[in-house]
Amino acid sequence: MIKTQVKNILFNLSKDESHHPKNKYKKLSRHLQRKNYKIRQNKDEIQLEVLESADLVIFGCPRAPFTSSEFNAMKEFVAVGGSIAFFLSDTGETGSIGREHYNSMLTNVNYFLEEYGMSVSSDCVIRTSYYKYRHPKHVYI
Repeated sequence: MIKTQVKNILFNLSKDESHHPKNKYKKLSRHLQRKNYKIRQNKDEIQLEVLESADLVIFGCPRAPFTSSEFNAMKEFVAVGGSIAFFLSDTGETGSIGREHYNSMLTNVNYFLEEYGMSVSSDCVIRTSYYKYRHPKHVYI
């Protein structure tokens, strides 16, 4: 019988994330657990030792800036083959989430992403005419 290795997914909570397994990602985390993934949460400062224990690190809309030591730890983690997923709101690095407005939501995640040829912008795609999807931001591309 072949045993499959359990994959570890780490949700980061140290940057005041609005989306995590107990808030807005509850169904996602339950689904992943049913698929035999181990879900963990990090509430401490981001360090390489913490990141290395995971196969995937998820940042669910961070609302606080990262330090240079945290960026260095994330760079080293990616360099050794680790995976990181950033999810931000449609306002990018600054702005509001839903009805709550965060003037201090000045996360500096673009500093990290630009080294890999990516960036987060504050624009979004909307549909101005009726279509089968209910929400105007749900598009079929």
